[in-house]
Amino acid sequence: MIPNAVQHYIQQYHQQSSLRCAEDKAVCRAREQALDYFATQGFPTTALEAWRYTPLTTFQKKLFQFLPVIQSDKATVSPYYVENSCNLFFIEGVFHSTLSDKLPEGVVFSSAMSAPLLECYPNSLVALNQALMHDGFVLQVKAGVVVEAPVHLCFITTGLENKMMHLRHHIQLETGSQLTLCERYVCAAEKTAEFCNVVMSVDIQSGSHLKHEKIISTCLDAYHVSYTKVNQRSKSHYQSTVVTLNGLLNRSELQVDLQGESASCDVAGLYAGSEKSAVEQHVAVSHLQPNTRSRECYKGILNHEARGVFEGSIYVTREAQGTDAALKNRNILLSASSQVNTKPRLEIYADDVKCAHGATTGHLDESALFYMQSRGISYDEARQWLLMAFSEEVLSRLTLTPLRDALSKEIACVF
Repeated sequence: MIPNAVQHYIQQYHQQSSLRCAEDKAVCRAREQALDYFATQGFPTTALEAWRYTPLTTFQKKLFQFLPVIQSDKATVSPYYVENSCNLFFIEGVFHSTLSDKLPEGVVFSSAMSAPLLECYPNSLVALNQALMHDGFVLQVKAGVVVEAPVHLCFITTGLENKMMHLRHHIQLETGSQLTLCERYVCAAEKTAEFCNVVMSVDIQSGSHLKHEKIISTCLDAYHVSYTKVNQRSKSHYQSTVVTLNGLLNRSELQVDLQGESASCDVAGLYAGSEKSAVEQHVAVSHLQPNTRSRECYKGILNHEARGVFEGSIYVTREAQGTDAALKNRNILLSASSQVNTKPRLEIYADDVKCAHGATTGHLDESALFYMQSRGISYDEARQWLLMAFSEEVLSRLTLTPLRDALSKEIACVF
């Protein structure tokens, strides 16, 4: 018997059938296969190791649905416009070309319907995304093109209660190209129950460099889950910075496969939660070829009754001789009721490697707080300075200065 929550999303699929009449047959088959997988598997449960600390019981009681597209104008996007970047705006999951900037030469932007179809699913929510995806983007950078200005992709929700979005993104960097991309999710309302399910695939060809920054700042009642899969060819480089703030569930997953010799990645993240938020970052880097390099640096700040989860892994195959990999995780708990579960892991099958990992959890340094107070600095201000210093290692990686400064202030004042 299919659970009521699963049946609800199957009904949502069939209710949208009239909108898919013009779709290619291959896309329709892929949707149906994904829906069958979701119907069979249901929602992930805590019996699965990767979801051990992610109970979805409360989420399944809320029946999210597609809602009509709303009219928007420049007033909707102007608070989120960032100077000296190429701004592309999605409102309630729908791209608005008239409110967006023009992309530079050598960059091709198209609908999510041209994204590669998934043949297997790392979890059932990814399958649900393929079944219900309605918008998103495909961004292709031509060979040898160096995009100077950062591309700022901003996804805005306006507070429609019980709305859901299933977005599918794909990025392709052809040989020798370079791009800086900021993927940002914001909610204009202070409090609203919404569900955003995002799947992204990234293909980085030989000698290409992608700087990928993701900021997910939801309201306290929102659910946001994202899964990103990156494939790298020889001598390519991928730099990722992910910042997740608040939400009843704000879960980010990143899988990087170093498939070419001398490929490298540098991934980092900051997860911060207050009230009853659940913020999670899961990252896995697989070294599949010789002389690959990876660095993972993740930090968490938890206050009130917030709960954090970090799971990081480094996997080295027998063929990946000469691997250089390191992983670290640091967490600060600001209250007795906050908690974090951290699980760094190494799995190594090669002999000639240099790998390290470590994790720590603690509180703000009382001696540092006392020292600053003895110099005339108030307790609240001293606390803010320490939190800003703790998060700076991750936030300093962000390219867009206005976003970096705003996040630093928000973390210092709110948490």
